Amino acid sequence: MLQRDKINLLILRVCVGYLGELQQHKWWTSSFYSNTSTAFLIHVFGKTSPMTQYYGVRSAAAIIHDEVIGIGEGVFHLFRLPEVIEREFHELLNESTIVERLNNYTQNTEVAMDYLESISGKSKDNTIGPIRIGKTDDIENASTWSNAAQYYLRAFKEGTKIFPYVTEGK
Repeated sequence: MLQRDKINLLILRVCVGYLGELQQHKWWTSSFYSNTSTAFLIHVFGKTSPMTQYYGVRSAAAIIHDEVIGIGEGVFHLFRLPEVIEREFHELLNESTIVERLNNYTQNTEVAMDYLESISGKSKDNTIGPIRIGKTDDIENASTWSNAAQYYLRAFKEGTKIFPYVTEGK
């Protein structure tokens, strides 16, 4: 996976995580990116507060995705990816320029939605709920996540919930 694609996938995760929070679309009950939480986390965690926000929203979103999709070997979604990708994301979060860039997408709903719009694939599928978007071999394809962005975007716009995932097999 190209570095650019990893960064775009990380931004997608942050945008969906932010949009799913309590103040936006209420998919999970966290508020890690709210102004109040940001102020508190900066006071408590200092320079590592952006990482704390990221991991907090990632955990909250993963719980909901896991409840809907299920957990199993070879089952992945935006908030539970193979360990090698998770480690690469952690390394990216240690770069201040990446953190600043991610923070730009959590300032308001319009910015996050615009990002989803900008990377979204096109689909006429009206499925809601869990939807398989590919095989585990497709995890490192930008088109897989473009497809996922399209589903998340549609769900947020329509007030529904869609949980894209990939699995092993056909």
